[in-house]
Amino acid sequence: MLNYVTIHISEEDEKAGRDIRWFLRARLGLSRTKIRSLKFDPRGILLDGTPVPNWTRVRMGQVLQVLLTDSENREKHILANALPLDILFEDENLLILNKPAGLVCHPAKGHLIDTLSNGVQYYFESQGDLDSRIHLVGRLDKEVSGIVTIAKNAVVSERLQADREAGRLEKHYTALVRGVIMEDSFELRTEMREAVNEDDFRRAVPAEEVPRSKALGAEDGASPLSYSAPKRCVTHCRVLTRSDAFTLLDVCPDTGRLHQIRFSLAEAGFPILGDTLYGHDPDDPRIGRVMLHARFLRFTDPFSGEAREITADLPERFTALF
Repeated sequence: MLNYVTIHISEEDEKAGRDIRWFLRARLGLSRTKIRSLKFDPRGILLDGTPVPNWTRVRMGQVLQVLLTDSENREKHILANALPLDILFEDENLLILNKPAGLVCHPAKGHLIDTLSNGVQYYFESQGDLDSRIHLVGRLDKEVSGIVTIAKNAVVSERLQADREAGRLEKHYTALVRGVIMEDSFELRTEMREAVNEDDFRRAVPAEEVPRSKALGAEDGASPLSYSAPKRCVTHCRVLTRSDAFTLLDVCPDTGRLHQIRFSLAEAGFPILGDTLYGHDPDDPRIGRVMLHARFLRFTDPFSGEAREITADLPERFTALF
């Protein structure tokens, strides 16, 4: 089903002499690429149900419809695979899921058919929805569970990404860490680099680490590392509860860096339980995973302006341990 956003033209719009280009830029905030694609799509812009060019002036009482669905060649096709999906929210623009730990979000080397995106593609096709595309608004690591947001078209994706970068999209995680943190709330500010080898194995490293030709997670002589420029990380933490050896935290990152929460807490001396990549030895057989879960999402609908809050309950592994 084609996805349009609908705008009802007001008396003020007519008096201002506005044409459709104004609505595309000022009201909808569409990118130049999207506006160009609408120009060449006969279904792209409808005024009272009739295709019109984007320089058309509008009159009070008219109904403007702008197509949000991606063009056919916009996104590389993802193979469909029937996987169970825990759907938390869905409308014509968004699909929000609760991802289990151990599942990769998007196809990559070694994971071409067994990812969350493959399952979503199957879901779309089984619903007869051939127009929606998969745009991940922030990904979760394979080892991390919780809320994953998928925009069904590029326009909604761009709007939510902009909100995310501006701090208007708020995502909270629950983390179980080793060590007793006595402060009730605190902020972590760190500098890190992203390091990756040619096998696409990635991790965060301290910004002061000198780039070196040594394989990551492999023996000497394997593929060399590539380092990004230093990046700033800001992470807000609040203690939920403590035991004699562990602390349960609510964590909200300001920035969206690779492994940001896992890296920042480990650098502060409080590694997340089960996270062997950043320094915790999982000596408790009950752990079995990285104890980090994306639990809560607050955002504003890109077009209706409605405030939305989504919650993904903690997995049983968390409640069993704490």
